Amino acid sequence: MAYCPELRENIMGDVTKYLPLQDYIRFGAIHPSWSAMAKARYHPPDHGFPLLIVNDGNQEGELRLFNISSQSFYPLNLPHGYHCCGSSRGWLLIMNSSMKMCLLNPFSKAEIELPTFLLSESEYEAFVDIGERMNKPTHELLLERFIVRAVLSVDPEKCSDYIIMVISYDLLYLRFWRSGDSSWTVMNIPGYEVFWDVIWYKGAFHALSNCNEVFEVCLSPKLGFKKLARLYGPTTLSRYLVDCMGDLMIIERCVKKTDTRHFYTIRFDVHKLDEKEMEFIEVESIGDHALFIGRNSTIAIPASKFPRCLSDSIYFTDHSPLTIHKYGYEDIGLYNMKNKTVEMFPPKGVYTPKFQPLWFEAYIYVIIN
Repeated sequence: MAYCPELRENIMGDVTKYLPLQDYIRFGAIHPSWSAMAKARYHPPDHGFPLLIVNDGNQEGELRLFNISSQSFYPLNLPHGYHCCGSSRGWLLIMNSSMKMCLLNPFSKAEIELPTFLLSESEYEAFVDIGERMNKPTHELLLERFIVRAVLSVDPEKCSDYIIMVISYDLLYLRFWRSGDSSWTVMNIPGYEVFWDVIWYKGAFHALSNCNEVFEVCLSPKLGFKKLARLYGPTTLSRYLVDCMGDLMIIERCVKKTDTRHFYTIRFDVHKLDEKEMEFIEVESIGDHALFIGRNSTIAIPASKFPRCLSDSIYFTDHSPLTIHKYGYEDIGLYNMKNKTVEMFPPKGVYTPKFQPLWFEAYIYVIIN
């Protein structure tokens, strides 16, 4: 029988539409032509159970995707020399030692080049000084710590008019790039020390300051910040701004320091914005939802759609932009808001000694007929 590429494509399409997410990842990683074929036939309308990006000490030192439900690893296959700095809406922000950056969709293999960050001499010298104190090369430190958070306004494969906003290493500035721009734009609030988080919420970026004040980030007609509300009271080192299915929340992580200088999460305090009074109130439950927080853009999913997902829970990774991790990243687990307990996972021995782990927003791919 003669070779028929159309027949092969049809057969492969019929096969792939029955694949679960984990096998689709393997399918797309085999060869670029296979990935292109899958991309042409699939689109991502729904969230899947988030996967964990880790470097678990494998001999190749490569990052992999880890499914906490099946305890399985899948290939990630980043371009050579690139480091993963963040994730948002199914995309990864990656950067190399020359500060060249791009967005990567590991499923469709689509790449979007971004303008390079240009550091001032004083900024670079600051990293040199920290690297000397940590006994770590400057370029490695830049890759690991320069980007604290990266957030997309929309999925670039769904809309060509998108924006990516990042919080950089010193937490002093928000930097954003709109598709089509030639460079990054820098914003800050005079008098405020740091930004803890930034999210896309109800059609605009919103930022959380060190004073637990929430601002709407205005990008037009001119740049600026509009204060919305503030959470009063003591603050913690790690705080997150979250869109939980339409509810705006501030999540505070409480940690305990051990004799070996490890930090471990002991609980989370959750505060929801009362939009009528425009103030944050503490809540004891997030209902059927599950949150996935860490270095990634925070993910919220309806737990009832995923049999192995625990509702009213917060899945977390080891994350603090100001902490020097000398012992690897082991604080990975699940906080059950019902009974106020912490369960550590993955199993002991599966942790990330070199890479700060983060959640990746996986998708369920649906066939287009």
